[in-house]
Amino acid sequence: MNLPKYFLTSGSYISIPNTKKPRVILAVQHQHIARNSFELFQPFSKQGKSLKLCLKFLFCNFNSISKKIYKEDYIEPSDFISYLENKLNKSIVPSLYMATAEDKVVLQLQTPEAHLIGYLKFPLSELGTSRLKTEKKAIDILSSKGIIPNYLLFNHYESKPFLLLPPILGSSKIIIRNDLNILLKRFNRKVSFPLSEHPRILEIINQLKHHHLNQFIPIIKDINHSSKTKYSLVYEHGDFAPWNIITNQNSSIPFDFEYFIEDGLEHLDLIKYYYQIGKLLYKKDGLALLEYLQKNINLPEAIQLIRVFLIKEILQCHTEGKHYHTEVNILNLYN
Repeated sequence: MNLPKYFLTSGSYISIPNTKKPRVILAVQHQHIARNSFELFQPFSKQGKSLKLCLKFLFCNFNSISKKIYKEDYIEPSDFISYLENKLNKSIVPSLYMATAEDKVVLQLQTPEAHLIGYLKFPLSELGTSRLKTEKKAIDILSSKGIIPNYLLFNHYESKPFLLLPPILGSSKIIIRNDLNILLKRFNRKVSFPLSEHPRILEIINQLKHHHLNQFIPIIKDINHSSKTKYSLVYEHGDFAPWNIITNQNSSIPFDFEYFIEDGLEHLDLIKYYYQIGKLLYKKDGLALLEYLQKNINLPEAIQLIRVFLIKEILQCHTEGKHYHTEVNILNLYN
């Protein structure tokens, strides 16, 4: 799919890292639009942060000069953007982010006057469609309980669903454990089970059987046998990580509920949070990653819960066709 032709409109854009395979395409028509557009680009690496800082400074302070240095893309308004403008009854200046898995795009929508409208998710594959439907279900449930804001619009275009989410002011950063606990407490459903009877554990066992990953079932049964604690039923985010949480002066708000589990297990999101930091940000592996998890999780049955988490990750990777060597290697450290 030609992303600019399908999702953008006429105007000035900058493609990062390049025009051949862009990860983000940001509108830079004028300084105020550029300032909003760069909020769509949220890198966590030092290199990415430095690139964003330099480009944002140039386009937000020396826009006319910068557009002469960087290539401008002038394209005709897409049919999809024209459809949205009619639906929302306002002119739109979109910027585009391509998801890492390339299963969807995220469009930042603003007006020509730089009023931020929201963020629109549009699937590019069956996987993207499935994840979008999961996210809609999550938002329907969580917004009805006042945990997160509701979406602005859910509709279809050329038989594909799309979801328009409201803008949330703030930034993504690593937050302290106490704030994590406060945030995760909002997802607690106030009913508890022993691990052997917990709906999430029973579902993991069923999925292991379904995907012929029976070698992990004895490990789950061993964990169930050794556990002496009841665990809450929770709404499980599924991809709980610093880059999926917006923090401002008032609160921390999670987003991207594409891996949402309605009948989730307490503490799996907490482990996922530190697992993503340790693995992806600090580049830890094997024993170093396991020690990092145990240090930060610091729960009475941390070992049992980490083992459950690793099997859950293996199952998820298997269903998505991804390798799971890291998870198996860490799990084997317990043997």
